Amino acid sequence: MVDNGSTDGSSELLHGAPDVSVWRTNHSYRLSRFGMDWLTWLMVVYGYDRWCLTVDADELLVYEQSTTQDLRALSKVLDAAGETSFGALMLDMYTKGPLGRQTYKAGDDPIDVLGWFDPDGYRVGFLKFLEFIKANLEGKTSIRVDPNWASQSSILQGFSAFMSPDMVIREAELSEGLAYLLAQVKSACPALTQSDTSAEFELVEIYDAEVERACREAYQRDYMAFGFSVWEN
Repeated sequence: MVDNGSTDGSSELLHGAPDVSVWRTNHSYRLSRFGMDWLTWLMVVYGYDRWCLTVDADELLVYEQSTTQDLRALSKVLDAAGETSFGALMLDMYTKGPLGRQTYKAGDDPIDVLGWFDPDGYRVGFLKFLEFIKANLEGKTSIRVDPNWASQSSILQGFSAFMSPDMVIREAELSEGLAYLLAQVKSACPALTQSDTSAEFELVEIYDAEVERACREAYQRDYMAFGFSVWEN
């Protein structure tokens, strides 16, 4: 932590913490490019060849399984994947009503109080991600194609390198297709249940013609091969 003359007791509070290092400076936060000069110097000196995370006191880093996997576990996953950076979307969170009407007690989850946000940030981030996916699938990036965003055409092509698929079941025919496959092994097809799609936001909140166009450009082969149509919510 870099303390530049605080008077609220933060420096004294953290001074005795066993897992915190405190640096002090009297230089201007604004003239140091809002602290970036301090952070850059510290990372060059102490963070070389290490994972470094910089956050403000009012920021939360939320990632998949962040409630059960700590930062050491996250860094191990990134190392195993050969990643050298980890981008994150900045999202401003708000209270439902005026801030002065909200109450917060030590130990409460901030998201329970600040549970509202402007979806524009997600929309911009989603469009940028689709732009990256398009370049990635076209072989124009140095990052491998990840199965999480690979086109269905390339997934089928990968399967075919091992064994050609006998049948391709489309989503609209999923119940009938699975029933047919299970009938071949004399087994009953269980009822399909709706998967849990709960999330911080719904796709309908950011979906429009521009998002549809970006999806079509990124996954053009899939749209052509599988006959995908405009998304209906």
